[in-house]
Amino acid sequence: MGKNVKVDILTKRDLRQAVANSTYWGPGKNAPISKNRACWILESPRLKEDDYCLLVGLENDKMIAFVYMLPDILNDPNRTKVYWMIEWWVVPAYQNSVLSTYIFMEGMRLAGDNILIKFYAEHIKHFYDKQPFSELHTRMRHAVFFGLNPDLVVRKIKFAKYAKFLVKAIDRLISSRNRKLNKKKAISQGGNLKFEYINQLDREIEEWLISNCEDDLILKTKDYLNWQFSTDQYLTTPLFDKVYEKVQLRDYAPVMDLHTFKVISEGDLIGFICFSDHGGEIYLKYFVSNEQNFDTNLSALMLHLIKLKTSHIFTDNELVGEALTKNYKTTFTHKVKKVALAHNAIIEKTKGLILKEQDGNYY
Repeated sequence: MGKNVKVDILTKRDLRQAVANSTYWGPGKNAPISKNRACWILESPRLKEDDYCLLVGLENDKMIAFVYMLPDILNDPNRTKVYWMIEWWVVPAYQNSVLSTYIFMEGMRLAGDNILIKFYAEHIKHFYDKQPFSELHTRMRHAVFFGLNPDLVVRKIKFAKYAKFLVKAIDRLISSRNRKLNKKKAISQGGNLKFEYINQLDREIEEWLISNCEDDLILKTKDYLNWQFSTDQYLTTPLFDKVYEKVQLRDYAPVMDLHTFKVISEGDLIGFICFSDHGGEIYLKYFVSNEQNFDTNLSALMLHLIKLKTSHIFTDNELVGEALTKNYKTTFTHKVKKVALAHNAIIEKTKGLILKEQDGNYY
């Protein structure tokens, strides 16, 4: 590494100070995460004062690399403390340098090797193959589209950019038709459903959720769930192009929200759903249902997607992805294999536990 390169290692205490002093945010700076996200991280009930959460590589005070990691608790008998390595980013000029490997290895060392990785980019698979990690879980991530997605069409088909207005018009027609057909199907499937929207757990949903997440990889508790469902982690910015700060992991948009609700049928709680809305782009976080009520809860999800005029939804829940594609009108579904890893130091402690969509979902 060059003599002007340094790596800042931040604990919760350090991050709080960095936020107060705007250390990584401001004109001409490219921060790893937004200040809004940093404040939400500081509220995590599982992040202690001396726990590490961020490593930032700087060259002449300009960010060139970072590792974003957070502590969590395994749902094993010993309640083992682990760390999710959520993001490992290096500017292209340094991707094949000592810095790239160093900042990753330093993150592992600080976590005592108790590292979980929910997914990684395929182009760095060769790196992980050489590290002491074992496969934890393999799944197919589904991206289900209900329209043409004009931006994607323009990127894939060169001549389409000259007729983008036409592509958008066709997209509106297809999306409108699909919403009408899907609404009819969802209403007939769901019956007379009611929804209770929440951002804090009451005793009923706390007990119901925890009992339905008993085999999850990560321990679920009331304070942890309330933190996960907090809307503080996202920020709506109507004048998106005028946002003051520049960040690598962007968690703000012209429309940015979190929707969390109970599904109630004939007075009974039958399901729980939570998803983030990035202006019509949906990321499913929780879809908790038993097999008997699965189709009914799926219709509850679909009714919300229709109301929000969703263009597409991303989900790691393979059952949900397959069911949306099979039971409702879509334009296409894109599937990508995602592999989760656990460091060999903790892989045995994960036996009997299942990595669910809601585990390690920090996006």
